[in-house]
Amino acid sequence: MTRVCARLDKTEREGTDIGYTHYWRPTKGIEPTTFARLSAAAAKVVSIAWDEQEIDFADGLGDEGTEPEFTKELIRFNGLGDNSHETFYLSPEPQGFQFCKTAMKPYDVAVTAILCLLHLYADGTVEISSDGDKRDWEAGLELARRVAPDAQIPPSV
Repeated sequence: MTRVCARLDKTEREGTDIGYTHYWRPTKGIEPTTFARLSAAAAKVVSIAWDEQEIDFADGLGDEGTEPEFTKELIRFNGLGDNSHETFYLSPEPQGFQFCKTAMKPYDVAVTAILCLLHLYADGTVEISSDGDKRDWEAGLELARRVAPDAQIPPSV
């Protein structure tokens, strides 16, 4: 079994990890059936990362004893404890400009995977960009393709 790893060569990223952020801006709302499909796929992504990569996840605050949330109204999670940074939050309603600063902590692989799925399922309704480049998203894309083989890195990354 291949283990997906989101760690980058530290010599390439020295001193830049703390501000590493992903951005998205919905141009309109996501249809309820599309969002439900995305939420279910996001739950699978986190489950795979949790089980196979031993990445610990929590609710949006990153608190011990909590779990990520995947419903028809929202997707919300963070890393756990010291491996948490900022909450990943997505809802079907347009929220304007949104972002998640992961500081390249382990849960970043799930964030990029879910944004690849968002691009696939809600193509044309959300603009996605990142401080990273395509190379930084490869592990997330590999993880997203375990759930949806047609997933792609958003072209603006």
